[in-house]
Amino acid sequence: MKIKISKILVSLLIVITAICSTFIFTGCLLDENEVNITYQLSLPKGVNASIKSTTQKVVSGESYSLYVPVCEDSDYEFEGWKVKGTNKFVPLTGERWKYKEDVVLVAVWDQYTDNY
Repeated sequence: MKIKISKILVSLLIVITAICSTFIFTGCLLDENEVNITYQLSLPKGVNASIKSTTQKVVSGESYSLYVPVCEDSDYEFEGWKVKGTNKFVPLTGERWKYKEDVVLVAVWDQYTDNY
């Protein structure tokens, strides 16, 4: 009796493993709309800044909020994020994420000037 139950359990384990493997390899268990964002601070020389994390996951088509770096140099201000290799700014929040592939965002900084 114990051998029969063991054989049933082994067979069941094999079937479950095969089903799970199929889902993993076909992407059924993965969120196909999930996109990875990589942040590059691209700081001006001598400027220190920090950010919550250099990576973030968002879902294409859903609302999002991008991380905002904190600059420790009072002469510089964070202006926003551009998609690497373009001049296109990405809104920090308030919209739906429209990119369907992983994206690298580069920080844009502006230096204060005295115009008095």
